[in-house]
Amino acid sequence: MSTLRRYINIIEAAETSCPLATKDIEVNTENRDATIKKFNYGPLNVTEPGDYWVKIADYWNTTEEAAKKSNCGVCVAFDISPRMEECMPGSVSQDEDGGRLGYCWMHHFKCHSLRSCHTWAKGGPIDEDETSYEWAERNKQEKEPEKLAAGYVGEAQTVYAIIRKSDGQVLQKFDNFREAERELVRSRGYDLKTHYVKSMLDPQQAKAEKDPTLAGHPK
Repeated sequence: MSTLRRYINIIEAAETSCPLATKDIEVNTENRDATIKKFNYGPLNVTEPGDYWVKIADYWNTTEEAAKKSNCGVCVAFDISPRMEECMPGSVSQDEDGGRLGYCWMHHFKCHSLRSCHTWAKGGPIDEDETSYEWAERNKQEKEPEKLAAGYVGEAQTVYAIIRKSDGQVLQKFDNFREAERELVRSRGYDLKTHYVKSMLDPQQAKAEKDPTLAGHPK
């Protein structure tokens, strides 16, 4: 997939409030493969599972029958809400195996209801838009490592900056991701091979909060 196509996917996901993995097959595949490797997502073939359920039952210290009932379709992070169905490409309805596709908020990929993984948790599926948006907001809050790396104090605003790869120079800052991505893709002054967008704390605001004298407070 070209860099331009990937940025278009990012913009589309941002505009529709859809997870990126529902629009970008490479992101989806990367996240799925990582979940297979790290958390034993499977079985590969739901109609011929081999010893998958035996092994995962042993991992959970339960019976094979109980393990089979602990599938993605009833996981707390399995999203099949109306708004998520609109995010999904193609049909997500019940297939010939009796399963269907949904979105996994734990590992961020399109998963199958008849599979499972080591991090399965009861309480699903997510079938209401309100709950789906709550998961989206929760994930958004968890994905701000810049706050920790910067020694975050107070309420410094997260901005989206266009950065030059060669020297890390911040060239422009925007209040939202969509505006930054659009400028990067459309402006003749930027090249997708040499520039990129990164979320970060506003450098000046963060610096002022760690040193109140910079914000106009008396020494």
